[in-house]
Amino acid sequence: MILIGYIIAHKTVLSDAENQYQLKTDTLNSKYLDQKNLNPAANENNTNEIVPFDYSKSIICWGDSFSDNSANSTSFYTYRLSELILETSSNINGVFSSGLEGDNVSVIAAKQGGIPMQAEPFTIPASTTPVEISLKSTLGVKLILQDKLNSGLNPCAIAGVEGNIEYVRGKLCFTRSKAGKEIKVVQPTTVVTNSMTNIKDYTAIYFFGGDCTEYTPEELVSMYKKMITFVGNEKYIIVGSVTGNEATLAPYEEALNKEFKNHYINLRKYLTTTVFNDYEVKITTNDAKALREGSVPPSFILNGKRLSDSGSTILADLLYDKLLQLQII
Repeated sequence: MILIGYIIAHKTVLSDAENQYQLKTDTLNSKYLDQKNLNPAANENNTNEIVPFDYSKSIICWGDSFSDNSANSTSFYTYRLSELILETSSNINGVFSSGLEGDNVSVIAAKQGGIPMQAEPFTIPASTTPVEISLKSTLGVKLILQDKLNSGLNPCAIAGVEGNIEYVRGKLCFTRSKAGKEIKVVQPTTVVTNSMTNIKDYTAIYFFGGDCTEYTPEELVSMYKKMITFVGNEKYIIVGSVTGNEATLAPYEEALNKEFKNHYINLRKYLTTTVFNDYEVKITTNDAKALREGSVPPSFILNGKRLSDSGSTILADLLYDKLLQLQII
């Protein structure tokens, strides 16, 4: 599938090329969200003190592999969205991807804070020795974290002890940051993630593009509502799944549209219908077969795990239009 052009005319190009370059490198971030995102800013005494990044002016894209830009690719939808925003808006200081391949909605919500995770009873040693832990959602289901960079997770705290959750020799462990008193955790205890503590009042994009059928439509709506409530504002967009055909996804799309209305983008439906009116595209034989089932054409998706370059461009355009429509930017 060949994407010929971006035909929705809503961009105002900056006239000062040098200033635009400076903004891209120094002001607007389009990176993978993790605990290292700190903003080096001079304080009143003009020193090089590191101060926490102000996420209240940021867009954070939570999700699975479809929002996992840990490689910081410039063709990913978060980067393309940051370029569109850069040209027209001074309200946003960063567009961060915070997805991880392999995560389901329960894990995403646990790291984000809407549906916290709990550590099963264990003992936090006095030393900084890693100790194996087991995690579950407050919904009662066991959580499996990926052995990768889990954005929004670390540093975290369990029973008031700060540390990091990560894999050590193949086992999920908690390692306290500083030695202290041994603490016995005698009941399931909330893991207070970095996102819950330090990442506040941002604009959220929730894009779980994978298979959502492990949940009922009602469960999926409920989980999204809890994540939205946790952030505490109306600055959010929900993008529907692109894994599955029309028959499978229609009940989820109906439920999400009914609950979230103008904050919802039915990406599967757009990429199987309206996209052909808005863009000049050429479809392959496999694309045509998918379209007959109401499935997203394979040319828009890479290996069933992320959007292709053309798919990323289209989603960035849709998100940009929606952010304008909701008067977030």
